[in-house]
Parts: sequence; C-alpha cells; structure tokens
Amino acid sequence: MPEQQSTHTSPSAPAANSGTQPPAQGQDLEKLAQQVAERVWQLWQQEVRQTRERRRPKGGK
Repeated sequence: MPEQQSTHTSPSAPAANSGTQPPAQGQDLEKLAQQVAERVWQLWQQEVRQTRERRRPKGGK
C-alpha cells in the first residue's frame, strides 16, 4: 500500500508546498479547505448543543 500512502499529504506538507502549486489548484484546495472548515464547525456546534442538552438537569432551565 505505499502507493496509497504517498497520495496523502502530511499536516506540514500543504504549508511547505503552498508556493509551488499552480494558481488553479491552490484555489481549489482553498475552496475545499473552506468547505471542510465550515462542515467541521457545523458538526462541532451540533455536538456542543447536544452535550449541553444532555448535561442540563431535568428540573433546571
């Protein structure tokens, strides 16, 4: 499976390679990163809300 692993970039790779990518690819990655960030934020907010509801005492507010 070394072929598969080589396709995955390590966390430090995008920062190191950011100046060497063609503009179009960089924009696509930026767009993808933005979408991922938004999705992660939504899921995190949802998780926080559910956790709050679970922790809230039944007799409380």
